[in-house]
Amino acid sequence: MKSTNFYNIYYGRNSLIWYRGYFNDNLKDEHISSILKLINSDHIVVGHCSNKEIVSLYDNKIFGVDSSIKKGKYGEILFI
Repeated sequence: MKSTNFYNIYYGRNSLIWYRGYFNDNLKDEHISSILKLINSDHIVVGHCSNKEIVSLYDNKIFGVDSSIKKGKYGEILFI
């Protein structure tokens, strides 16, 4: 499976599962739209990338849902 394009897109080292640059790489909206089209999705929800609160980026296309509650601090939850 590691040799397939599916693996590289979803599970590889720079895959959609592990990529955290949505929050600091200053991507353009067309980059996000291309990614979403590739995976036939309208949104991506990212955990394991702590923020002070739940964040919504790129016109509600990317959501960061890890609000550092694991550090014993106030947390938030995203209802969809």
